Formats: sequence, C-alpha cells, structure tokens
Amino acid sequence: MLTLCESQGAANYASSQFRDLLKAQGLDGAIVVCPAISEDFYMNAENPHYNLRIARDNWTLSCAAPAVLELLDSLTEKYSIDTNRIYGSGQSMGGMTGMALAAQRDNYFAALLPLSCKWGTNFNKGETFAGTKSFSAAADGKLIWKTDADGKAVDYNNWFYLISDDNILYYSTAGENTEYSVLFKDLCGVSPESADMYLDEKTSVESRNKIVRELTSRPSTLGIYQINLSGNVGHMSAWFYGHSTTATLEWLSKQTRESEMERAKLDLNKPFEKAAEQITDSEHIWQKKKDGSAIYIPTGKRGSGTLGYNSGCTALGTDEVLLPGR
Repeated sequence: MLTLCESQGAANYASSQFRDLLKAQGLDGAIVVCPAISEDFYMNAENPHYNLRIARDNWTLSCAAPAVLELLDSLTEKYSIDTNRIYGSGQSMGGMTGMALAAQRDNYFAALLPLSCKWGTNFNKGETFAGTKSFSAAADGKLIWKTDADGKAVDYNNWFYLISDDNILYYSTAGENTEYSVLFKDLCGVSPESADMYLDEKTSVESRNKIVRELTSRPSTLGIYQINLSGNVGHMSAWFYGHSTTATLEWLSKQTRESEMERAKLDLNKPFEKAAEQITDSEHIWQKKKDGSAIYIPTGKRGSGTLGYNSGCTALGTDEVLLPGR
C-alpha cells in the first residue's frame, strides 16, 4: 500500500483525469506499474539490512534494478503496449532508480519525471562504502545494453552521457541536485531550462500549471527541464506537488521516444579530465563542511567527457564521504 499511496503518483496515473488526457491524444489508456521491493528483509549474515534497496546512497544498485527491467519486458510481451510511450517517474530513491534504469537502456523511456532525488553515477563499485556491498550488473546486451540507442558502444555507468538527450521534467528541492547541470555547463557549455516555483498555502494548482507550461514551452538544447521548489516545501512534500500538477501529467503524456532519438546527445562518451583552473563559486559547491569550508564539484575541461567520473556521495548517519571526480 505504501508504494501505491505514499506520493499519490500511482493514483494520479490511474485516475480518470489522466485517462482523459491520454484519450485526447488519441491513446487508449495506460497500464500503471508500481514495483515494490522490500528493503527491510534480512536474508542471511552475508546479505544484511538494506541489501535489496534498489538505489543506494553511493550510487550503486541491488539486484532489484535488473529485476524491474525483466518485469517491464514481461509486460510488453504480454500486453499490447506502445514502446514509443513507456514513461518512468519516481521520488527520492524511486527517482534515483528510474534515472539509473534510463542509462541501462538508452532511450527506453519516452520521458522521465524524477522528484526530490539526486542524480549521479559510480564507476567505483568495488570500493566498500559505509558497509554497503555494491552490485555491478553485467551489460549482457539484452537486459542491460552494451550500446546506446544509436548502436554506439557505451558503458551504462556513464550516466551523464546517456541521459543527455532524454525528455526529463525534474522537480528539485533545496540541496537535492546541482552536479549534472554544472558538468554539462563546464564540459559542453549548455544548461537545462529551469524555473522557480514558490509554494505556500496560497499557491494554487493553476499557478503551478502556468509555471510548468511556460517552462516546458521553451526550446531546449537538452530535453531537460528543472523546477526549483522553495517556500513551504520539503523533500517529501515536494512529491505531492509534482504529481498533482496537471501540467506535469500533460507534459509527460505528450513525450515520445522518437523525440529523444531525434535529439543529439552531448559529446560526453569519453574520459573526464579536470580543467587547469578549478572554479570554486557557489554553483560548484558539492557540500558545505561543519567548519565553514566547502567541497566543490570538480571543474571539467571543456571538450572532455564524463566517462570514469564518479559522483560524490555521503552515507546518512555517518561521516563517510566519497569525493566527486575521477
């Protein structure tokens, strides 16, 4: 029940309102899939608490991630599904999971709606971090692809490259995510289109719709749009605003895989290199330390890629840190 009710996302997708949006576009309806993976299950001494947590705080995945892809494959085989219109949405860990799966199968999802989640990638899956065992799935070419959607050889861990042509509408709360935007700007000179949304008891659905529609109407080099939430909103309350904003569902249902295939990816399928001069401004702050100093996102050399780049990460309840970079 938690999976179905926590953010109201599943209920909105199964609603008559969403069905009417789809029918207005000449579509028959939607199949709503909500994978539920228990993260509170002790298997044995070698598989402790959180072993099945799909997306972990060090950007690694459990075996539940490829299991979700197997589930989707079984559904597309069983039912008459338009594979040009498979969508993914999720909040917090669910958002991280959706974004990770999007890199494992390039342009598989026609659009993504992540809410209140960080994005990142990790090539150092063999490194022990906060007592967590990493899971590194093998790219077999079928379940997890060895190439991008254009047939170019690629490592699915190069997440920044693989999502750079995706249709994404991202609801961000304070401190949730800056890294992808900084890397795209430093390496390629492009930034996502973004808009601010202040929320309080007077904020109406109509006002939220206006902001989303204006934002998503802008032409974009990327297919990525970011809404920066502020005001009376937190990590979890942001989920409801994203899922209950009608314009969000309108945007999602209009996206197609074809539009991603027509858009060029950023030129990031090559090794990451640091720039000779490192920028230490507020935009590049990855983490503020207790003593007032800061850890910065590495400034990438213009023209280099994100192959081998690792997102920085921390573990809740510990002082352990893996620094961002290569």
